[in-house]
Amino acid sequence: MAWWRTGIATAGVALAVGGILPKLSDVARDRAIALGAGYGVLALCFIVGGSLRDSLSRKALEPGSFSRFPAWTVTLITVYISVLIAFTVFALF
Repeated sequence: MAWWRTGIATAGVALAVGGILPKLSDVARDRAIALGAGYGVLALCFIVGGSLRDSLSRKALEPGSFSRFPAWTVTLITVYISVLIAFTVFALF
Protein backbone atom coordinates (compact mmCIF):
# COMPACT_ATOMS: atom_id res chain seq x y z
CA MET A 1 0.00 0.00 0.00
CA ALA A 2 2.83 2.43 0.70
CA TRP A 3 4.13 2.07 -2.85
CA TRP A 4 0.68 2.86 -4.23
CA ARG A 5 0.20 5.85 -1.92
CA THR A 6 3.58 7.17 -3.01
CA GLY A 7 2.58 6.67 -6.64
CA ILE A 8 -0.62 8.65 -6.15
CA ALA A 9 1.27 11.46 -4.39
CA THR A 10 3.87 11.51 -7.17
CA ALA A 11 1.09 11.73 -9.76
CA GLY A 12 -0.08 14.85 -7.92
CA VAL A 13 3.42 16.29 -8.16
CA ALA A 14 3.44 15.48 -11.90
CA LEU A 15 0.21 17.43 -12.37
CA ALA A 16 1.48 20.34 -10.28
CA VAL A 17 4.86 20.59 -12.01
CA GLY A 18 3.60 19.97 -15.53
CA GLY A 19 0.30 21.82 -15.40
CA ILE A 20 0.16 24.38 -12.61
CA LEU A 21 3.79 25.50 -12.29
CA PRO A 22 4.04 27.04 -15.78
CA LYS A 23 0.88 29.07 -15.14
CA LEU A 24 2.10 30.44 -11.80
CA SER A 25 5.75 31.14 -12.61
CA ASP A 26 8.17 32.12 -15.34
CA VAL A 27 9.38 28.53 -15.87
CA ALA A 28 9.38 27.62 -19.56
CA ARG A 29 6.28 25.61 -20.43
CA ASP A 30 8.15 22.89 -22.34
CA ARG A 31 10.60 22.43 -19.47
CA ALA A 32 7.76 22.11 -16.94
CA ILE A 33 5.87 19.64 -19.14
CA ALA A 34 9.01 17.51 -19.55
CA LEU A 35 9.54 17.48 -15.77
CA GLY A 36 5.85 16.72 -15.19
CA ALA A 37 6.12 13.78 -17.59
CA GLY A 38 9.21 12.59 -15.72
CA TYR A 39 7.29 12.63 -12.45
CA GLY A 40 4.42 10.85 -14.19
CA VAL A 41 6.77 8.04 -15.22
CA LEU A 42 8.01 7.88 -11.63
CA ALA A 43 4.41 7.61 -10.40
CA LEU A 44 3.86 4.67 -12.74
CA CYS A 45 7.06 3.05 -11.45
CA PHE A 46 5.73 3.25 -7.89
CA ILE A 47 2.34 1.82 -8.89
CA VAL A 48 3.90 -1.06 -10.85
CA GLY A 49 6.53 -1.55 -8.13
CA GLY A 50 3.75 -1.81 -5.54
CA SER A 51 2.03 -4.48 -7.58
CA LEU A 52 5.30 -6.37 -8.00
CA ARG A 53 6.05 -6.11 -4.28
CA ASP A 54 2.56 -7.36 -3.43
CA SER A 55 3.02 -10.33 -5.73
CA LEU A 56 6.45 -11.17 -4.29
CA SER A 57 5.13 -10.88 -0.73
CA ARG A 58 2.20 -13.20 -1.43
CA LYS A 59 4.53 -15.80 -2.95
CA ALA A 60 6.84 -15.58 0.05
CA LEU A 61 4.00 -16.12 2.52
CA GLU A 62 2.94 -19.40 0.91
CA PRO A 63 6.08 -21.44 1.66
CA GLY A 64 7.01 -19.34 4.70
CA SER A 65 10.10 -17.82 3.07
CA PHE A 66 11.33 -14.24 2.72
CA SER A 67 10.64 -12.09 -0.32
CA ARG A 68 13.43 -9.76 -1.35
CA PHE A 69 12.74 -6.82 -3.65
CA PRO A 70 15.48 -6.65 -6.31
CA ALA A 71 18.26 -4.28 -5.27
CA TRP A 72 18.75 -3.07 -8.85
CA THR A 73 15.15 -1.84 -8.89
CA VAL A 74 15.59 0.20 -5.73
CA THR A 75 18.88 1.61 -7.05
CA LEU A 76 17.33 2.51 -10.39
CA ILE A 77 14.38 4.31 -8.77
CA THR A 78 16.77 6.13 -6.40
CA VAL A 79 18.92 7.38 -9.27
CA TYR A 80 15.84 8.38 -11.28
CA ILE A 81 14.39 10.35 -8.34
CA SER A 82 17.73 12.07 -7.76
CA VAL A 83 17.96 13.14 -11.41
CA LEU A 84 14.37 14.43 -11.38
CA ILE A 85 15.01 16.45 -8.24
CA ALA A 86 18.16 17.95 -9.74
CA PHE A 87 16.37 18.85 -12.98
CA THR A 88 13.49 20.38 -11.03
CA VAL A 89 15.83 22.54 -8.96
CA PHE A 90 17.74 23.67 -12.06
CA ALA A 91 14.48 24.42 -13.91
CA LEU A 92 13.27 26.67 -11.12
CA PHE A 93 16.44 28.75 -10.87
